[in-house]
This record gives sequence, C-alpha cells and structure tokens, in this order.
Amino acid sequence: MRKGFVVTISTLLLLIVILLFLQANYRRVREAEGGVIDAQQIDYASYAFDDVATDLKQLFGPVVLVEREGGSSTVKFSDTFPRNVNLLGYKEFLANYSERINSRISLNTSRIEEGKLIIFSNGLRYNRNSSSIKFYSPDESTNATLYELAVFLNDYRVSENLSLLTQNGDVEFVVHYYDLNGSLELSGAFDSSSKGVYSVVLENGGVQVNVGNVSNSMGGIEVSLSGSVVGEVNLTAKGSWQSLGYAYDAEMVYEQLNVRKEGLVWVEKG
Repeated sequence: MRKGFVVTISTLLLLIVILLFLQANYRRVREAEGGVIDAQQIDYASYAFDDVATDLKQLFGPVVLVEREGGSSTVKFSDTFPRNVNLLGYKEFLANYSERINSRISLNTSRIEEGKLIIFSNGLRYNRNSSSIKFYSPDESTNATLYELAVFLNDYRVSENLSLLTQNGDVEFVVHYYDLNGSLELSGAFDSSSKGVYSVVLENGGVQVNVGNVSNSMGGIEVSLSGSVVGEVNLTAKGSWQSLGYAYDAEMVYEQLNVRKEGLVWVEKG
C-alpha cells in the first residue's frame, strides 16, 4: 500500500511539473507572438509616417532637393504662386484611413497653416504662405555662402532695381529674372548682417526680395509677390551644412494596440 501511495504521489508531482512546463511554454509563445505583433505595428507606424510625408509633398510641395558634397550641402526649392494651403480635405481622408486600419492618427498642421512649412535638421526653415517664401534660421545665422534665385513672372515690368545688385559681401548672390519684357541675368554679393531690399514693379503687382538680416536671421532671404502676379520661384541655397534632413513642420501621432509613435513628418533624415 505504501508503494502504491508513493507511485501516486510521484505521478501527481510529474503531472504538476508537466503542467507548469506547459504553462511556462504557453506564456513564452504568447510573449513571442505579442513581440511579433508589436514589431509589425511599429513597422505600420513608420509606413504611416512615410505615407503622410509623401502625401504632403504631392499636395503642397515644394519640390526640394538636397545635395551633399564634402562638408557642405546645397538645397534647391521650386515653388509656384499663388499658393493656397487647405488641409481640411486631407485631414478628412486621414481620419477615414485611420478608421479603416483600426488605428488613431492625428496631424497637427497649425504651424503649416501659419506659413511655417519646412524645418531642417539643423534648425533652418523654409516658410511659405500664399505669396511669399522665406529661408532663414530663427535668431541665428543661416551660414549660407551662396544663393541662386530664379523668378519667372507672367506680367510686364514697369521698373526695377535688381540691376543695382551690390558686389560686396560674404554671401554670393546670383539672380535670373524673367518676365514678359525679357530677362535679367545678375550676379553680386550681400552682407549677411545688413538688410538689402530689391524690387520689381509690374503692371499688376510686383516682387520684392529681402536679403541679409531677415527676421533677425543673418544671411537669410525672402521673396514676396504682390497683386495678381502669377509665377514660379526657384531658390538654391548653399552652405557649410552637414547631414541635412528636412521635415514638414506638423506633429503627427500614430496609435495602434500597444504602439505609439509621434513626431514631425520627416521627408528625408539627415
């Protein structure tokens, strides 16, 4: 009888050990599955940020090209005017998309609506509203060494002072100007710490170019169109910038299951 009791106890202990092993193994499997699901959700979050960046590029521009060479970078912008920023339709699309994939996506575009469109990884900014662009670094120097500006306007010129472009300064400045009267090809330089103003009067408006001290930013540039002028503005900026990435200045939040990702909508990481 004692022998049978020992066998019974041994069998129970063995069953308990097997049960504990199965429970531990089940937990490990569940944890592994949870880890796989979380990893998938992290990937989905990254894809969502990339998709929004692509959408904003296509909907609002501008065309941006960053080229790197040694210790410097060149940034090229291509923009058309007039520009109207209306994000209501896109936000509705984003809400429907979020519901469809059972996630929560929010996009705060208040700074874009204020004209603060693009921010670079080193603090440089490209602002744009319906009729102007501005390239600057808030309360700092842009460290730009060269600007090349091309302006194409569908109007007739009345007068201009671009021809009085200064020749001395620490920032090179090249201007290609085109309107219905013809073209002006100019080159010079400006002092990054002083404000220089150039303008063209047109039959239906005008264009003004501010260089140097722009919004307390040394070495900045701002181009403004007025009236009913329609045109294209291309700006190339070169400076001693390294690893230059850029993002739309909009805060995005993505949430799904246990994953939350938030931050700026980066188009290109530096």
